[in-house]
Amino acid sequence: MAWCWLRAACRALLLSQGHAVGKVVLSFEAVNHHCNIQTMATKKMGSTLAALSAQIASLQAQAAAMRKTEVAGVIAKAKDAIARYGLTAADLGLGSSPKNAGKSSMVGRKSGPKPTNSASGKKSARPIKFKDGQGNTWGGMGKRPDWFNAALASGKKPEDFLANT
Repeated sequence: MAWCWLRAACRALLLSQGHAVGKVVLSFEAVNHHCNIQTMATKKMGSTLAALSAQIASLQAQAAAMRKTEVAGVIAKAKDAIARYGLTAADLGLGSSPKNAGKSSMVGRKSGPKPTNSASGKKSARPIKFKDGQGNTWGGMGKRPDWFNAALASGKKPEDFLANT
């Protein structure tokens, strides 16, 4: 059994005072008891960071294996149900069909990608709602452009700039 610091200190103290071996035995029993309790506590809590890290890695591997098994079971059940009921991707909200066009299977989420200008990859512009004679336009959303504010300040009305398209 390994000596703990307390056992070593007691032994050195007792021997330095000239105690006989027989008298030291009783003192060592108390020290041994203390050291054994310390050793048991260390074993219960995990002795080192490396041991805990290894235990964590082992548990994570077990969890990953268990998840893989569960996912395989869920997929098998889903495939069985799809085959049994003749479901399609559109029935599951994964594709588009005439009865589901424009609808989404997820509440609060818009279906389909946002409109983009395919050449530049940017969102397509809003339709023009207001325009003036100099080629300035505005879709009517967001902050008013300076040309629109200047025209309103000069006494014109928003209706004067409505685009007729």
